Amino acid sequence: MHNYWVITTKFILLFGWFILILMLSSLMGTADMAWCFPWQSDEMAAVFWEIRLPRIICTVLIGAMLSLSGAVFQAVFQNPLVSPDLLGATSGAALGIILSAFLGVQEWWLPLGGLVTGGLITAFCVLISRIIGKGRGLNQLVLILTGILLSSLIVAVINLLHYFMPKESTMLGITTFLMGSLNGLNYDDMLLLLVFGGGTSLGMFIMSGKMNLLALPLDVLETQGIRVVFLCLFSLFLASLCVCSTVAVAGIIGWVSLIIPNLSRMWVGGDNRIMLPLSALMGACFMLTADFCSRAFTVVEIPVGILVGIIGCPVFLLIMARNLRH
Repeated sequence: MHNYWVITTKFILLFGWFILILMLSSLMGTADMAWCFPWQSDEMAAVFWEIRLPRIICTVLIGAMLSLSGAVFQAVFQNPLVSPDLLGATSGAALGIILSAFLGVQEWWLPLGGLVTGGLITAFCVLISRIIGKGRGLNQLVLILTGILLSSLIVAVINLLHYFMPKESTMLGITTFLMGSLNGLNYDDMLLLLVFGGGTSLGMFIMSGKMNLLALPLDVLETQGIRVVFLCLFSLFLASLCVCSTVAVAGIIGWVSLIIPNLSRMWVGGDNRIMLPLSALMGACFMLTADFCSRAFTVVEIPVGILVGIIGCPVFLLIMARNLRH
């Protein structure tokens, strides 16, 4: 009972932070146009409803999805140092976006290209690891190494396409995309996140109880009739597709899927039924805070991926040092 109230209190505190930063993000923007109250004028109402509100909703969804995906990856691999970047989902989605831009694709087909490519790269990574492992179940080491090698190859291809990008304006947009930016997000992006990320997120929440079983030895689970390989691969597929949807609209935003699940686990323990919802809420709070800081205190907006990287590196070092001490 005591543990229940402690966890509930932590959720309430985190939700309070979420409401506070949500209000600040809604009303305060760039340094040259600080406060925006929709009821002041038609211009302010247009800024709020057409620019600020869809960006805030997308930011919340992106933070929650990245954190949730990272928590699933760490639950499947039973390793707090892994993230969705491992299987090439992030770099694969980025490759699809850049390749589509290189070919002159516009509008909805651009993010859809990223989703398709990211999913195919993830499936290809699993297939290659199965071939190398000669089909002997799920070899996590082979899967991780295959993902790292494939990601390195994809990054090289991305740099090659970026180098030969025909239009200078497109090259500048791709550069911002690779940094990870929330600028210009609209209701179409929100719809894409809800359609492709919402369903996968719900699936991960539903499977959170079964993910707790992965803490047991895999051979023990197989003797109990649990389809371990299917559970692992399906969970990784959902998490990868979720990450691909965030990359498709906001570019590559690192560290969130790595540090937020670790912080959530430090707060409430390793029960995925509790840790996954907390990770989603904490990720939304973190992304809202980072987005608010990136545009509220400077005249020129800083791409949020840069700010997250500056914050994420020292935070992760502290988490790693704490884990080593314990």
